[in-house]
Amino acid sequence: MKQEEFNQERARRYHLAMGNHPTARNSELERFELDKALNKKDLVVLDLGAGDGYLTRYLAKTYPNATIYALDASESMLSEHTNGKVELINADSDNIPLESGSVDLVVSLATFHHVKKKKETFEEIKRILAPRGHFVIADVMIKTNTQEFFDTIVRDYCITGHEFPFLSEEWVGELAEEVGLFHKESKLKETPWKFKSRDDMAFFVKNLVGLDISIDYLLKFLYENFSIKIRSNEVHLGWQLGYHVLQNQEVSK
Repeated sequence: MKQEEFNQERARRYHLAMGNHPTARNSELERFELDKALNKKDLVVLDLGAGDGYLTRYLAKTYPNATIYALDASESMLSEHTNGKVELINADSDNIPLESGSVDLVVSLATFHHVKKKKETFEEIKRILAPRGHFVIADVMIKTNTQEFFDTIVRDYCITGHEFPFLSEEWVGELAEEVGLFHKESKLKETPWKFKSRDDMAFFVKNLVGLDISIDYLLKFLYENFSIKIRSNEVHLGWQLGYHVLQNQEVSK
């Protein structure tokens, strides 16, 4: 199978997982705790690495009067967006076709580890952010069970491979300092994925990250490496993400 076919199969499995369990990852969205004070009349928001629009839909609901941009390098992923009010941008994160100082809030969910040119992307975010604008990244953080899952199971069994460096608080701080952004905070947050059964959990994880692995072996790993709890007829998988908040401290002239 060619790499393009692997990529298409990976995308198909991702959509299958999210389509069957659209609310499983909702806690990832809730943990953003986006500042409602940003909800001004002319608010401009950018979803960086928007994919098929999972975060974009949440942003549009949170800020119904805002101008929402969804940027992704994959035109096929952007084609999955259904909100006609969202403005789609097919571009790389280090070359964003938006005016300098024009965006109030840039948000990225579970995609920044894919960015190859991280410093250049930080420079672009600094350029497009309005005075006092915010950049919020939620992604896998190093030295967590989530990172261990990606660096073992996903690395060895993902049909497209998975060799990406994950963020640390120190790395984010260094990147921010290099480009002139203020690093407000980095926090590791519990973002449990929720399912009706353990089989639902296993099939979701397998499809979401495109694993070629048996369900039994995957379940064994999940139970050995994650906190898994049964609550009110729900299975909670103890997923974690790091949330990094940065700000452009320049003031309006």
